[in-house]
Amino acid sequence: MSDQPPIVDFSTPWSNLTALQAQRQMVQSVANDIRSSLRDVDRYEGEAINAANMAAVWAATLMVCDIVRIGLSAADKKAALAFSTQDRAIQSANRVLKLFGSGGIATKASLMKSIGPELEGAAKATDTLRKVAGELKKLKVPTTNGPVPVKIPKEASLLVDLGLAMAEDTILLLQAGNMQRQASVTAAQSRMQMRQNLQKVLNRIMLIDGEITREFERLRRIGNTA
Repeated sequence: MSDQPPIVDFSTPWSNLTALQAQRQMVQSVANDIRSSLRDVDRYEGEAINAANMAAVWAATLMVCDIVRIGLSAADKKAALAFSTQDRAIQSANRVLKLFGSGGIATKASLMKSIGPELEGAAKATDTLRKVAGELKKLKVPTTNGPVPVKIPKEASLLVDLGLAMAEDTILLLQAGNMQRQASVTAAQSRMQMRQNLQKVLNRIMLIDGEITREFERLRRIGNTA
């Protein structure tokens, strides 16, 4: 509905019928705005669900990449070095992108910081376990020859790294599912409220149409008796 006041034609004499027609036009404009808003809700819901689907695909891709990365790095030190070089390249690219005002490349670490309240506890627990695992790898025991790093079996370290990575990826998958459900629920609530308002407006239009019909009949009777 336009924010501008309705244009009044002062050359046309005022009548009850004219007022009813102007009122109907205004209410019809409100109905049109509500219908337009309903279409916007449908579009926004589609965009949100599409974004959630993309997030789910990204989380699933991260899970596959993590399994490949951790598995190859455990078996081949050259692979670990290559992945480390790749990580540094991504960090450098992020700094350049941020320097030019871009948001940078979405990394798992940044995604884990945006976890919603439903999964925040799981994300914090996973982060704590990752920090503990990192500290264990740096743990040293005193000996007669000085502190010696604790040797963690390669298989155990691999299982811990894979478990933590897959736990984080699973949280991201669940987050994507929550985003999709929230988008659907919010859109459904908005549509229900708008449809209720639209029905009230349509009912008002019916009442005005009835008044207009009665006014026409009254004018017709006056014309017949004139």
